[in-house]
Amino acid sequence: MYEAEPELCDIYVEGRTDRVLIEHLLAGAGVRVWEDGDIDVPSELVLARGNKVGSKGRIATIARELDRHFADTELKVRCVIDADCDRVIGTSFPGSKHLRYTDFTCIEAYFWDVPHVQKYVKLGLHDTLGQTAEQLIASLNPILREAFLLRAGHLHIGEGWHWIDISSCVSAKKGVVSFDRDKWITRYLHANAAWHRRTDFEEAVETYRHRLSDDIRTCLHGHDLTKIIAEVVKSAVKPNYLGQVEVVARMLAMTVERDDAHRFSLLSELFHLAHEGLQRPNIPPQHPTERGKEIAQKKGNA
Repeated sequence: MYEAEPELCDIYVEGRTDRVLIEHLLAGAGVRVWEDGDIDVPSELVLARGNKVGSKGRIATIARELDRHFADTELKVRCVIDADCDRVIGTSFPGSKHLRYTDFTCIEAYFWDVPHVQKYVKLGLHDTLGQTAEQLIASLNPILREAFLLRAGHLHIGEGWHWIDISSCVSAKKGVVSFDRDKWITRYLHANAAWHRRTDFEEAVETYRHRLSDDIRTCLHGHDLTKIIAEVVKSAVKPNYLGQVEVVARMLAMTVERDDAHRFSLLSELFHLAHEGLQRPNIPPQHPTERGKEIAQKKGNA
């Protein structure tokens, strides 16, 4: 496809949340955004490129294949993946022309600051949460940071271990939230028949504590964020459906303004990448494999 039309501007992302947000920010720029599953990436190829099978590994593999086939060509294509714990534990993917990490740990982290949360509390919750955006952020940040460290410890020592949802040990009463860390660790270790390795796990967690920055957006997990907020909202806000995780996630995403994107390195790059495509016709969404068949047919007719 890109050999035939190297001017195409495409962005590949891990999931639906990433896709719809980037489509919104780049609306009208003639950019197509694809999520994992829109293009078939064989597991054998993912493993051959040294990646783990999953959304992240497949998007990273697309980037590496583009690097191999277009080493001397500048494509307007980027493959975007969540940083997650990679920067902290040192498992980042090798440098790539086409692969980019989110500025923070995940897409949800772009929303986690006072202006965005204030808009969510005021308009999304009709100012009925009983606390300000600053108070909500201050109460959740320590939990989010600790949850992130537990995830890092899990990746460090728990290869193949079953993960236990952090929110299962989070409780909220009238908007006041707490996290029972000891209870979570007990459940986690018992679920993996690894109680005898508690000291090893705790040491692994502490290994990364000093590596965390003061910016909470570099040390939180998107799922933890939305699930914990959902617990707080359910305990303090009516109607009850406003505390559903999916509702929380979508309402937070709606707080993002297009002008915000220029403040962040990755999103600014995507704007710049799309700029040359602003004048060309907006190409309707089309599955890449179908687009390839169409191009092949045109070449055959020619």
